[in-house]
Amino acid sequence: MLIDTFASGAVRAFQEQGIAIPDHMRVVTRYDGIRARESTPPLTAVNMHLDEVARQAITLLFAVMAGEKVSYSQGKAPDLVVRASTSR
Repeated sequence: MLIDTFASGAVRAFQEQGIAIPDHMRVVTRYDGIRARESTPPLTAVNMHLDEVARQAITLLFAVMAGEKVSYSQGKAPDLVVRASTSR
């Protein structure tokens, strides 16, 4: 998934320049994917609960297709997953 590619590239660029993470630069990504978890250092990320969002989207789509009135969806709030890229 390309969402966290920029954060991975930033980590690589900082490391190539000798900029220490998290001592001199902290890196956070907006997607808690495999790149965030397996990065060196592991990246602080936002868990947007995409599996739940997808489930709700499909449920709402079927409800609309069945002629039901849908006014809103109550989703789970994102969580910040703090990892070594922002912790000293």
